[in-house]
Amino acid sequence: MVSMDRRLPALDGVDGAENLIQRIRNGDLAADAELTALYLVRLPVLNVRLQPPVEETGRVADFALRDRRGLEMYVEVTKPDQADA
Repeated sequence: MVSMDRRLPALDGVDGAENLIQRIRNGDLAADAELTALYLVRLPVLNVRLQPPVEETGRVADFALRDRRGLEMYVEVTKPDQADA
């Protein structure tokens, strides 16, 4: 388990971070999982956008990652309540 103080810096400079933090404060486990995912994938070369609209589908992703070349990847995070094992 990675502590909150190690994961929160992954939100530095990210638009919409306040919304994610508020969801975490409200006990939203999915928001906590989204923060963990951001912590795991956030690299200095990436730009992160929270809850971007996905024009092709009309949905809203949890976040999008963009590299220096402008290539973008949409990420949807899930946190299952129970393992399927």
